[in-house]
Amino acid sequence: MKFLYTIFIFTCLSISIFSQNIPYYANTELISYEDLSGSTTINGVEVWNSNYSTPVYFNFDFEILGQNYTSLNVLAGGIEFAGYGDKELMLIHTPFGGYFMKDRGSSLSESPISYLIEGQEGEKILKIEWKNAGFEEWAAEFDPDNDYTNFQIWLFEEDNHIEIHWGKSMSGYGDTFSDFIDPLFFIDDPFAFTFFGTADNPSYDYVYYSEPTYFMIDALPSEGIVYNLYPNLEYTNINHASSSSLFEIYPVPSNGFINIKSNRFDKSNYNIEVYDISGRLCYKSNLCKTESKVLDLSEYQTGEYLLYIQNSEGTIIETKKISIINQ
Repeated sequence: MKFLYTIFIFTCLSISIFSQNIPYYANTELISYEDLSGSTTINGVEVWNSNYSTPVYFNFDFEILGQNYTSLNVLAGGIEFAGYGDKELMLIHTPFGGYFMKDRGSSLSESPISYLIEGQEGEKILKIEWKNAGFEEWAAEFDPDNDYTNFQIWLFEEDNHIEIHWGKSMSGYGDTFSDFIDPLFFIDDPFAFTFFGTADNPSYDYVYYSEPTYFMIDALPSEGIVYNLYPNLEYTNINHASSSSLFEIYPVPSNGFINIKSNRFDKSNYNIEVYDISGRLCYKSNLCKTESKVLDLSEYQTGEYLLYIQNSEGTIIETKKISIINQ
């Protein structure tokens, strides 16, 4: 509990540092939600889970911070723009970064994912729909057999804005569930555009993103709620990448052997902890007045993990998402 409280304080202290120079503005609308008609299936009859990822090629230019994209990866609860940097729009996921959605079917899909491209040249719109999507079983509050949600993500060629459309949902969740409804748009690592507060009319900010994150909306939005994200044409694209980082952590991804090199000169003692996306402590070690260390995580399953480095007082001074790929 003390650990989570420390993370919460650490995360909250980083809010709003660049709020005067944000890459997007947002607003909320209430309009009629309509299922896509005549769309192209993405998953077919395949049952998908929280690790699902498949490409969609929409073949028009969609710009994010000066980069043009003509394709993306559809994920379980979000989309990812492959290319330079980390650009990913996540809607429903754990505080530790893992996705939380799954197909409600067992042998055949009952939660179709599809896309539709509409409009004429220069005004095309890509629409992606998750229909009857289920939730992973996480705690007693969740009922993966009965709970579901519907949502869509729209991308507009003409002005490069994004819309998130929320459809009908059913969930008997408790307060814990709000920890998993956290719309985040990773734009310029390690910074993200995030919504938080009241689900049907949330606030937003551009924040330093440190996992786990607790910038949540308080529920699933009501049917018909739309979140709009409009590019700020006056945004100065500052590369905030951490030249002041206290440690070099590499390679990412890796085969399980992670190098940690200290950029500090005091050679203090540090504690190293690695958590999986469910928040379970997987590995614990220390960095004792030495300049570098190699962590052997080669026996761990392929997936994403969160690495924390704490000083001798227990304060988190470095966080890093690491990916392990075991052949």
